[in-house]
Amino acid sequence: MSALSQYTAPAAEPISLTEAKLHLGLAVDAAGAALYTVKDEMLTGWITAARQVAETETWKAMVLQIWDLYLDAWPADGEIQLHHPPLRAVEFVKYRDSDGTVNTFADTEYEVDTDSTPGRIVLGYDKSWPDATLSPKNPIHIRFKAGYLVPLTATAATDTLAAANHPFADGDKVRLSVSGGALPTGLAALTDYFVHDAVAGVSLKLAATSGGAAIDITTAGTGSMFIGEIPQTTIAGMKLIITDFHENRGDTVLERNVIPARLPRAASHLFAMDSARRF
Repeated sequence: MSALSQYTAPAAEPISLTEAKLHLGLAVDAAGAALYTVKDEMLTGWITAARQVAETETWKAMVLQIWDLYLDAWPADGEIQLHHPPLRAVEFVKYRDSDGTVNTFADTEYEVDTDSTPGRIVLGYDKSWPDATLSPKNPIHIRFKAGYLVPLTATAATDTLAAANHPFADGDKVRLSVSGGALPTGLAALTDYFVHDAVAGVSLKLAATSGGAAIDITTAGTGSMFIGEIPQTTIAGMKLIITDFHENRGDTVLERNVIPARLPRAASHLFAMDSARRF
């Protein structure tokens, strides 16, 4: 048996209010404030619901989130699959003995496979799972990070990107994306960058080459900014769901932001394209 629970929810949504308004053809003023009758609070709920639909349909995490997986026993083979790809990092693997003692399974005993979909914990060569007698209820506890996007904020004075809980290390290759705004001056979308001066789970800088100098950024950027990219088919599917909520907002079920029983056919097709990436 296994159990899964979310430890930390996404800190931002992949589609900003401004981008959703533009998609729906709703007017905004220069500051992005609404000039229409649908309240921001309602539209925010639709954005969240659309992201949840996308995650359910694709079996993937859109924005960085932390999950706890509990197992009753070690697997018979040498791997543990982790849900909600893309897997970003494993924080720990712990297990509780029959006497209640909690032990940490050393990360030198296993490898984390973030390249596969879903990601995996794989035993190292000639290694084995602990042979201790386990407590009977959820004795194995694995905490991991998953998601396409890692929210960021930029400080131009120090060329630093703050990204809470980020999983990156120096030398990692990344791309940036933005919703409803512009990236800091000096950085661009659709461009490969390399992590520089990473402070685990806190902040990082970016370089144009691996081991190169940090890029000078001269503005903080605007909108919702992220390290990482979501497939555009999935973004399009989420926007179709937002459209459906908006056009059917008189339906009392939709006003409660309950996921519709049937998705628009186009959205289902777009989400299926992302799901197919696991094969």
